[in-house]
Amino acid sequence: MKLTRRHSLLSVIATALWQLLPHGARAADKYAAFNAAFARDIAIPSLKTFVATTEAQVKAAAAFKAKPDAAGLDGLHKAFGDVSDAWMAAQLLRFGPLSQEQRMDRVEYWPERRSITDKQLAGLVSAADTSKLAPDVFARASVAVQGLGALERLIYEGDNPLQHFADASPAAAYRLALVAAIADNLHRIANEALADWQALEPKLAKGDQAGLAATPVEATGQIYAGLLTTMQIIADQKIGLPLGKDINLAKPNQAEQWRAGRSLQNIALNLAAMRHAVTGNDAGSFASFLGGKDIEPRLSAAFDDCHKALAAIKQPLPEAVADDKDGRQQVEMFYVKLNLVRDILTQEMPGAIGITLGFNDLDGDGA
Repeated sequence: MKLTRRHSLLSVIATALWQLLPHGARAADKYAAFNAAFARDIAIPSLKTFVATTEAQVKAAAAFKAKPDAAGLDGLHKAFGDVSDAWMAAQLLRFGPLSQEQRMDRVEYWPERRSITDKQLAGLVSAADTSKLAPDVFARASVAVQGLGALERLIYEGDNPLQHFADASPAAAYRLALVAAIADNLHRIANEALADWQALEPKLAKGDQAGLAATPVEATGQIYAGLLTTMQIIADQKIGLPLGKDINLAKPNQAEQWRAGRSLQNIALNLAAMRHAVTGNDAGSFASFLGGKDIEPRLSAAFDDCHKALAAIKQPLPEAVADDKDGRQQVEMFYVKLNLVRDILTQEMPGAIGITLGFNDLDGDGA
């Protein structure tokens, strides 16, 4: 009984002291807890999937290198698709480890300028210097050749990509080694990012942003700004670049992963990850800040409309943007619905979360 009374008294004292704390100190604890929950519920699970898929891709690349036949290429295509699926879910993690050491560009250098990936790949294959494929060396190579963009070209380019690997020439042997090097590099990056997020989680819980932000509130703002940047990328780059200002300015081959036929699938996966991060039931979802505000049902409805508009696009994106009939209209309608979601996320959510937005990592890049 004495123990119960003592604990009861301590609870009263603790509550009183907490109420006397400055609002900023209480808020800091709230945001620190959220940041750690975001790491636990959003970042780490998505990166675990990314690690697993890149590991499978390493095995697929090794099998294809040992036996470069149609079955091996099919296996590599599947592995590439699985890695790309996982990457689309992780793309919103623009705060923290993936933003360091050029990891995001090293995983996927896109959009690119002036066909730099083609030029860099051609130079690598022409030189056929195997020393450049050593893991530590390759990790410092041009970002244009390190990731998914380069791998997509190697295994999807042309009507018969297999012919570039199966003719027993030195160039074919080097391409096989290059595919394996890219797969290994992606797996290393995924493991590094996961390990760094796992190390960051307990620090965030203690209000230590590890030099990534000045305060827990600022870190929350940066995490959210990363989500908004992803929405901007979807609208302005994944849709806007191939769509162009009118049909005469459409650029179908600017669509992300168009060679693999994944442009619309990538957008759908981005949106699913975004929706989970802002309206999900996890403690690491930004919905935890809304507390019954009417933003959440309106945002959910806007996401529903956006997904329906995306599903209504029946052609691959490169074909749809150049279709002067239904296709282009369907893409434009999706663009409208996407921007309605974006408006709520940009104009209403920051105030509800209690953050102030600054510049994002696309500001001023001219994209």
